[in-house]
Amino acid sequence: MAAADEFVIPIIDIGPYLRDPASVQSAQIIQDVKNACTTTGFFSLVGHNIPKELQQRVFKASEALFALPLEKKRQLVTPPLKNRGYELIGSQTLQEGTLPDLKEVSRCCVPGSFLLPVSLGGGDGGGA
Repeated sequence: MAAADEFVIPIIDIGPYLRDPASVQSAQIIQDVKNACTTTGFFSLVGHNIPKELQQRVFKASEALFALPLEKKRQLVTPPLKNRGYELIGSQTLQEGTLPDLKEVSRCCVPGSFLLPVSLGGGDGGGA
């Protein structure tokens, strides 16, 4: 068991949810994700069946994007609430009166599907 002051990233198995989103197990998975997001702010998702090779391609594409000069990344910024494109470090505040998140984000997806970076064959990344 982890010490009280040790930072632990929760591991959440999404497999049961993917098999039956209406199951009791799925309700627990949803609660586990919520708990992770509101406590540590992180979680590791397993049981998704995403091939390792695709995961590695996504990480490589992310590395390439985040290594771009800031001016190039600024050209990718999208309007608030679009949930697509690039988000600058410190540009997102989800709750009034709190400090902004210190992360940069890239979101691209195929319309009507799970997120898939354009560089991995995900269409124009426009989404719905």
